[in-house]
Amino acid sequence: MPPPITCLRHRLMSADVSWKLPVAQCFSPCFAVGTPLHTWQLVSQGRTSIAHKGMLLAAKTMAATTVNLFIDSGLLQECQQEHQQVTDTQPYHCPIPKNVTRHL
Repeated sequence: MPPPITCLRHRLMSADVSWKLPVAQCFSPCFAVGTPLHTWQLVSQGRTSIAHKGMLLAAKTMAATTVNLFIDSGLLQECQQEHQQVTDTQPYHCPIPKNVTRHL
């Protein structure tokens, strides 16, 4: 039996989209341990070969997961049901007031 999966709760850049359909994210080694997020030090490490290898690993992992979802419709249905259960119990409320409009 595989070990249980630990979910990390934090904000995604996908924002409202994640409340409409399931999204995925993957952590892989791309920078030195202890580097503060959202800093120039982290950004500068993104140019290294190890960072590129880590990003490629993450992309391959998410692509393989997507293939598995296409192949196994039962797994896809489980993901959709879990997403529905979460969004039913924790409805999304947009923090932007309805009277705010975008200027194009």
